[in-house]
Amino acid sequence: MAAAAAARRAAAEGRGATTVYRDRASGRAVTRDEFVDSRRDPRAKKREQEEADQHLEWRGGLAQKREAQEMARRMAEEVRAQRGGGAEG
Repeated sequence: MAAAAAARRAAAEGRGATTVYRDRASGRAVTRDEFVDSRRDPRAKKREQEEADQHLEWRGGLAQKREAQEMARRMAEEVRAQRGGGAEG
């Protein structure tokens, strides 16, 4: 009898229960990983985001982007030269 009463008391007090992590803004229950991620240093998050953005930029073909910009610059110069009376020099 005493063991059962002790078990009921421990359960009522929350002993041995798993931790419930909550989002500060909404109050909804979140996983431990989400909670830890939300508590990380904002500068570290920003740095990770910048690294991910840089990776995406490299993946998109940095050399091709430069070539396209150079071609657009040349075309703009050519248009300006044509409008300026055709005098090249």
